[in-house]
Amino acid sequence: MTTRIDPIIDDATKQLKILGTARRGQLSKQFFARKTADGKTVQQGPYYVWQRSVKGRKVSVRIPPEQIEQVQADLRRGKQVQAIFESLFKAMEDAAAQDDVNTKKKYSKRVAGKRRMLST
Repeated sequence: MTTRIDPIIDDATKQLKILGTARRGQLSKQFFARKTADGKTVQQGPYYVWQRSVKGRKVSVRIPPEQIEQVQADLRRGKQVQAIFESLFKAMEDAAAQDDVNTKKKYSKRVAGKRRMLST
């Protein structure tokens, strides 16, 4: 019964091809404070860090300033990819649930007779 969801899969595939590169996670801006020789505290930065979870572990990668716009665009597309997968998965679950409703469990006459005897 997959023919019902084939157009949905095709549409999702087209959308994914259009998006191109994507990333999961977030981009953080970090600053570091340090003391100078005369005792003043100065702030260094900003440093940009792309953070994400890989196999349950946090992974951080420092991003050079000239790549910030690209990484931000990739993160936005990553959210779009996640939305496409969520809608695709929902459609697949709905199709499976519909198949469950359309399929009746069939019993042999022998089992059906035993079921009647047990219920009386």
